Amino acid sequence: MLQLRMLSGETVACIPVEEIHDVKALKQRLTQMHGMPPRFRQRVLLHGENLEDDVALDGPMSLDLALLGFADVSQQQVDELAAAALHGSISEVESMMQLPQDPDLIGAERQPALTIASGQGRVDVVRLLLEAGADKNLVGKDGCTAMMEASLEGHVDVVRVLLDAGAHKDLADDDGLTALMRASLRGHVQVVRVLVEAGANTDLATDDGLTALMLVSLQGRVDVVRLLVDAGADTTLADNNGTTALMMGSHVEGVRKLLVGAALSMVYVTGQPVVFVGTGQKYTHLRKMQAKEVVKTLLG
Repeated sequence: MLQLRMLSGETVACIPVEEIHDVKALKQRLTQMHGMPPRFRQRVLLHGENLEDDVALDGPMSLDLALLGFADVSQQQVDELAAAALHGSISEVESMMQLPQDPDLIGAERQPALTIASGQGRVDVVRLLLEAGADKNLVGKDGCTAMMEASLEGHVDVVRVLLDAGAHKDLADDDGLTALMRASLRGHVQVVRVLVEAGANTDLATDDGLTALMLVSLQGRVDVVRLLVDAGADTTLADNNGTTALMMGSHVEGVRKLLVGAALSMVYVTGQPVVFVGTGQKYTHLRKMQAKEVVKTLLG
């Protein structure tokens, strides 16, 4: 057995040797199963000597555990962490976390290291910073989070890692844009799909009343419009000027057809009235409308 106790003498855990192969695995087990801080803030001691993470634990022993607070670091060190995250330097980030350095400190870039790494698609650095306890929802410059930056740049693997870590899907930046809106605007179909499958709200709007569906309809991104419609985005919403997604995307045939079909389906399913701009009529039930005339007017 591996017998682990605090320096105060309090027993922490007794773990079968065969379940742990080295000090790093022991620290990770203590974080996951015993509520200890991340491994970077743990020190495992044998007879008063610190054991490095790669030391094998291949037999019964009694170990001591010390927990550390974050080290006092300079502004230069904070900026160096940001640079290491930017360039994807795993070894440098690991070394800084071992100080242990607070991963959430913000330097000259005005973004935390996690957001910087996420925007660059540095998925291994993202995992490392999350393991170090980085705040997955920390807001930086322009109100951006790691999820927003990864979505904007189309880094679907990073988005998945952040979602698995419990990052918030629906936060908005200073312009009111959510991660879903950012991915939609750039046409990142895979990211949009992952976000909607994770339950991202398709109908959130900016201060101007613009939803993701409106934004991509205006751009004519048929593939993204199809994804959002299939995910249940409300096609009847209007922005602050009373303009709907259909009105914004009417110049693109593929978008127009998708939104008309979605609107007709919504009338049938909900029984709620939908105003089809350009036909001069309002319909509350398919049996009461001249569907062929509506479609001809809208698609013509």
